[in-house]
Amino acid sequence: MGACSGKQKPVRKGKQQLSEIKRFAKQNIRQFYRFGKVLGSGSFGTVKVGYSVRDSKAFAIKTIHKYRMREQFYLVLRELDILTQLDHPNIIKVFEEYEDDMYYHFVMEYCSGGELLERIVEEGNIGESDSKEIMQQLFSAINYLHSMGIAHRDLKPENILFASKEKDAPIKVIDFGLSKKFRNINQKLQRMNSKVGTPIYVAPEIIAGDYSFQCDEWSLGCILHVLLCGNPPFSAKKLDMLEAKIKHSDVDFSLSVFEHISLEAKDLIKNLLVKQPKKRITCGKALEHQWFKNMKQSSHQQKLSNNQHQKIIRLLHTYANSSKLKKETLKILINQLTENQISQLKDVFVSYDKDCNGTISIQELLQIMSNLGFKESEEELVQMIKKFNNINPSNDDITQDTQITYTSFLSALVNCKSYLNKERLWNLFKYFDSDNKNFITIEDVRKAFEREGRQLSESKLVSLFSEILQNEKQKIIDFDQFCQMMQDNLYNSNNDSKNLEKELDCFEN
Repeated sequence: MGACSGKQKPVRKGKQQLSEIKRFAKQNIRQFYRFGKVLGSGSFGTVKVGYSVRDSKAFAIKTIHKYRMREQFYLVLRELDILTQLDHPNIIKVFEEYEDDMYYHFVMEYCSGGELLERIVEEGNIGESDSKEIMQQLFSAINYLHSMGIAHRDLKPENILFASKEKDAPIKVIDFGLSKKFRNINQKLQRMNSKVGTPIYVAPEIIAGDYSFQCDEWSLGCILHVLLCGNPPFSAKKLDMLEAKIKHSDVDFSLSVFEHISLEAKDLIKNLLVKQPKKRITCGKALEHQWFKNMKQSSHQQKLSNNQHQKIIRLLHTYANSSKLKKETLKILINQLTENQISQLKDVFVSYDKDCNGTISIQELLQIMSNLGFKESEEELVQMIKKFNNINPSNDDITQDTQITYTSFLSALVNCKSYLNKERLWNLFKYFDSDNKNFITIEDVRKAFEREGRQLSESKLVSLFSEILQNEKQKIIDFDQFCQMMQDNLYNSNNDSKNLEKELDCFEN
């Protein structure tokens, strides 16, 4: 999030007063996290490593001083609004939001692998094989972002982090401080005119002051050029000279720096750095480009067996039939697991997301199930996904949330015994029972959602809670009842599903 950069932003008239903001949990963050070393700081706040008191998992916690950036706080709210809508394996995630008398605190994914820029500086340039892995993830993330009607507007190597220090660690797109929705409530495209971004990665139409989401594809072309050549496609000592080159010059592929770069890579750069936005290749089309055709298969591209697919489909059905509170608890579990613990689960998701748009559609599932010989019709699958997403099956609007999101998909895959052991169940129970009463109330559930920035109505809370109560008089859930809830509709390791973890090769023992 860009609020710690210290850059001054214009004041928006009619901004929301800090005292009016209801989304933040007024709970003591130090009850849940231990603060560690400083990762970065600016005039408005700091970013520190934070460790969960339950299991010591590391997070990045951004702390912003309330009154130092009173006039610019609407930018933080806008960024939070965008980030909390997003759910993609290569986009940074915000988990929880807190406030106290002096500060706002945002709990986010911790990426220990450093910036893409740092790796470029260390290695001079990145080889084509590694560049393909990075760019495929970037195109997928921005393709998803654009499908959500959002433009990033500040894509650059500094805003791309590696999840860990491992060479093949996944990347995460960060800093959505300049991001903006380009579709209105009626899904009509809205033009943008603010001159934003980092000059050497800015598209010519941003300089002209009239643009849309295609500005991101230009920036991705600049990033690909930097990865392969070690420098940006256009540079100059003065801003006006740089802007003139961006608007009027073309990349010179006859330079010696391109001698060992493939024709396919140069063609993709050329298609991304097209001056006319409407003629520029989109992220979706870029993922189909010839440059990626000969890409060395990674684990998520390797074909799953029919037996593995069948078990995944059954896991999806089992999750769909689970209680609403159990589904929410499984999503909390995903947030508690480390990158390594879910890396193979992510690979399964990527293998199902055929069009790389960040969600799994009915059509994608139908194709897989048809190949497996499942006899479910499209209508039956629609009903399953409605239950999966807690939508009333009688709702005839099949366009409403009839896709499976990233976190929900992973949540379905962990609905088995190897993940839901006693230790994890206890940690999940204590996530709700934060004041150590050894039971959970409706108020505990409300506070848990509040920490995630979600304000649930009383009726929705009662609906969540009442599904698992044994009678109307019961007001609390103890640990045994919590375990029973989590073990209901569990994909059991019986004869049919024996060695599920080994067969899927994506579950931790």
